[in-house]
Amino acid sequence: MLFKRKNTYVFFLALFYCVWSIQFSYGYTWQDLWDHWMTSATMVVGSLVAGSTPLGGGAVAFPVLTKVLHYSSQDARDFSILIQSVGMTFATLFFIARNVSIDWKVIIFLLPFTVIGQFLGYFISVDESSVKVIFSIFLILFSLIFLSHKKFIIQNALYFHIGLMPVGIICGALCAFIGCGSDTLLFFYLILFSKRQTLETIPTSVCFMAINSLLSICVQSMLSGGSSVHINVYDAWFFAAPIVAVGAPLGGRILTQINPYFLYLLIYVLIAVEVISTIILVDFEFLYKSAMFVVMSYSILKFMQYAINRPVLIEESQS
Repeated sequence: MLFKRKNTYVFFLALFYCVWSIQFSYGYTWQDLWDHWMTSATMVVGSLVAGSTPLGGGAVAFPVLTKVLHYSSQDARDFSILIQSVGMTFATLFFIARNVSIDWKVIIFLLPFTVIGQFLGYFISVDESSVKVIFSIFLILFSLIFLSHKKFIIQNALYFHIGLMPVGIICGALCAFIGCGSDTLLFFYLILFSKRQTLETIPTSVCFMAINSLLSICVQSMLSGGSSVHINVYDAWFFAAPIVAVGAPLGGRILTQINPYFLYLLIYVLIAVEVISTIILVDFEFLYKSAMFVVMSYSILKFMQYAINRPVLIEESQS
């Protein structure tokens, strides 16, 4: 047998680069490549985050595009979905090639509920500032739960899968609404309500986000009667795609080697930067800014306590 599983990632990467090179030679110039260097540079970091953490590349792309590059929330969502459909997919192929464990049963169970959430999410209409604030609040909640180091294990398999149903719907709605967050929410659920460990859960959340992004593209095309992605967003995606095709699997490689403590540190720094940037750059009511600042300050203090004491990790304490 000439084609082996360990060659899966390399084979599809080579095929992708061949197709990309042909498209570039016929449709673009080197000046076009230079014009989109900022989004490509953003995804150098975003792709590493996508493959190695439960946050996903959209957790980097969405805030940078909306706050720094001044994309609309819809364009940032579309870019996040498109770029994750490449980066997360190649990260999944890398995990498959390396025989990394992925919980396919959970992913398959979630898919029909995710599709329902996708259709619901595209009918949600919220103003630009609110979308940015909602995304930051979502990450703050994630940070607080992440630092609680508590588990609420559901022993009954039926109840566990009943809980997965609304998770799937919300994951689909999140992807349709802001283009990211599905993998983070699934990671939440699996870590809090099962005996799964952090490092073994991330590949499943990455694979789920890859499939969710591809589903989102299909649902959006169905609802809009074709592609509704702005040409500038498509071009930015086109030039960033070759980066994430390598960067996300590289993040997956880092995941298999990194100490969980430093993974926690990376995740928390990314969350803190995103939330602080929202408080500084986004125009919304001072009362809400103050409340967000207080909660984030509390979360930072909790993390400092964690960093100093370096307590036993969640999974170690439950083993």
